[in-house]
Amino acid sequence: MAPVVHGLETEYAGKIDFLYLNVADARNTDAKRTLGFKATPHFFLLSADGAPRDTLQGVVPADSVRAALDRLLQRRTDSSVTRSTSSSSREMPRT
Repeated sequence: MAPVVHGLETEYAGKIDFLYLNVADARNTDAKRTLGFKATPHFFLLSADGAPRDTLQGVVPADSVRAALDRLLQRRTDSSVTRSTSSSSREMPRT
């Protein structure tokens, strides 16, 4: 899976951040528990605020991972459109 994931990381550069969790490291026990880690490989797709949006387990075809990433991006786009139209009467916060 590593070559597939690294290829997708390049493909989605600037759109999605890829983070890797060393599940063998005892310091990551809390993160594994919080995310619901079950087996290797296990992919967690999180929103920008860290909320779980999707998960993929096991060896997954590249097209399935790509579809999940595209859904994540679409949710972000849909959310941005909703926020900007629902708050059109007030100024958006500056970041």
